[in-house]
Amino acid sequence: HRDGQAALAMLEREGFALSGLVDIFDGGPTVTCRRDQIASLRNARAFAVSVADRVDGAVRLLSTGSVGAFRAVRAAVNLNEDGAMIDAEAARALKVEDGMIVRVRL
Repeated sequence: HRDGQAALAMLEREGFALSGLVDIFDGGPTVTCRRDQIASLRNARAFAVSVADRVDGAVRLLSTGSVGAFRAVRAAVNLNEDGAMIDAEAARALKVEDGMIVRVRL
């Protein structure tokens, strides 16, 4: 259905492909992808985080590495050889503190 075309296009950009199966709940196509082929995972790096009052860096997708307590946010981040600097609001959303590890989509 054309209402789902934008979502399908986004999933395809991430590496998902039509599986040939139909979803039993909505009758739409089912897509699949190997975890190591998902673009957002493939193009992310782990950084130690430092928290600042204000950050004017590029807005990127940030996430925690924990599966059980996974959190993600789009926020400004400054990257350098020492790690990733984020503001206090992003740190609260991710539930991280100085020195903890976050993944940043590059």
